[in-house]
Amino acid sequence: MDKPPKTVRVRGRIASAVVRRGTASEHDTWVLESEKHGRLILKRLGGNPYEKGLAPADPGCEVEAEGYLLGKELRYTSLRRL
Repeated sequence: MDKPPKTVRVRGRIASAVVRRGTASEHDTWVLESEKHGRLILKRLGGNPYEKGLAPADPGCEVEAEGYLLGKELRYTSLRRL
């Protein structure tokens, strides 16, 4: 039986970027630039993975996000400005 993923907290800065470049999944989205994890694709848990939507916080501001880290994608459940 697989264990459910553990939640993590990641700090970084919000930015806009084109991700998965050169693939059928290429799209513009919000990312979290983190010192520890590098560039993480930022998606609200349960949200459309290909829709950019509104910025979760002002671009360039530092935030702390909590959620599930799946490779280089953070599916966040909460996000707060620092």
